[in-house]
Amino acid sequence: MPIMSGYEVTKKLKENPDTKDMTIVAVTASVMKDDEMRIKDICDGYLRKPFIKNDLLFELSRHLEHDLVTKQDVSSKNNKIGSQYDLPEALKEAIEEKFMDRWASINTLKIGTDIQAFALDLLEFSKQNKAEDLEKYAQKLYDYADEFDIEKMEVLFEDFYNMVVGSEGEEKVN
Repeated sequence: MPIMSGYEVTKKLKENPDTKDMTIVAVTASVMKDDEMRIKDICDGYLRKPFIKNDLLFELSRHLEHDLVTKQDVSSKNNKIGSQYDLPEALKEAIEEKFMDRWASINTLKIGTDIQAFALDLLEFSKQNKAEDLEKYAQKLYDYADEFDIEKMEVLFEDFYNMVVGSEGEEKVN
């Protein structure tokens, strides 16, 4: 940092009555044990660069209020939105081939930006294939991600499988 180090900024924030309770998570490229100990002494948490999304989510979950949502919770809220969309079998096969591996990968963490990018690609695919129902689905998924409507986004994203591969009565394989 050009004017003062991260240590100095953290110390000032912790000494100020207005910001002393602020949670500070350091992000550092340092691998020195002395630096690690110093960071642990003044910060509430830290991440060492490079880090993966799971590390970031874990560290943030330690400091931010949140509810733990299981797949079962999401499934119980899921009203089979995907079953509202009528897709021809040939289109379902093309979608499954092009998107299902990516969906499965994104489905583990359900990061909004990943879902948003997925929805944009699905939207483009639906326009190329003149699939109006799929276009409506993709646009709705994109809108939920864009508006940070996490619950609706997750439910709609989760139901992609039912729309493309399974029917309401089939059990999904994870």
